[in-house]
Amino acid sequence: YFDLHFGVATLETYSEVLSKTINKIKSKSWDKILIIFGQDCLHNDGFTGQTTSGTMIDKIDMEQAWADLHSFYTVIFDESIKNSNSVDAIFSNGNHDQSMGWAFGKLLEHQYPQVKFDSQMKQFKGYMWKNIFIGATHGDKGANRIFEAFLAEYGKIIASATTKEILSGHLHHQKTIDKYGLVHKTLGSGVPTDGYHADNAFVGAQKQFQLLEYNSDYPEAVYYI
Repeated sequence: YFDLHFGVATLETYSEVLSKTINKIKSKSWDKILIIFGQDCLHNDGFTGQTTSGTMIDKIDMEQAWADLHSFYTVIFDESIKNSNSVDAIFSNGNHDQSMGWAFGKLLEHQYPQVKFDSQMKQFKGYMWKNIFIGATHGDKGANRIFEAFLAEYGKIIASATTKEILSGHLHHQKTIDKYGLVHKTLGSGVPTDGYHADNAFVGAQKQFQLLEYNSDYPEAVYYI
């Protein structure tokens, strides 16, 4: 999920999200489950109420937020491993919690040695499964050149894919742009509106997360959670 912002949200906030996610994971045996995490999974990047860049926002209870975040993902990883042939995980660094999000990813990597992790601190990441290319980035950097950035680095494998999608977050609302078959999907968020975003008029978006399902060649379904 993109833009969870634990600290603003709690494990209780996302109880229905987690329940629906686990039901979907258990619904059949999957060939591959890809978990993209990070992406502002925590609201602050430390204990001082700051983002990665030093912007002062609402200060959260980091100890509780970390515990809630860990409980949330432990259930998802456990059930994904049980219900698929293999699980891959990609860390995608956000603008709120770069250091804390990366550290959380390393904890998961140690906890789940059977999962293949990409925990590099890299802005634009590419992933290939069957004939599906998935690009991942948060969306706060290079947004105006996102297609060019992925084509420059991953052009050859993008050309070989039947489905080519770039997934980003950051904006907390959904948007899709298709440039000659390379599709950029900005995914929404179900996080409650915090004081900083309310004060700056970042309000009104539909509060939903999305789970994406693909067959070996094409998108199969989008589940709104």
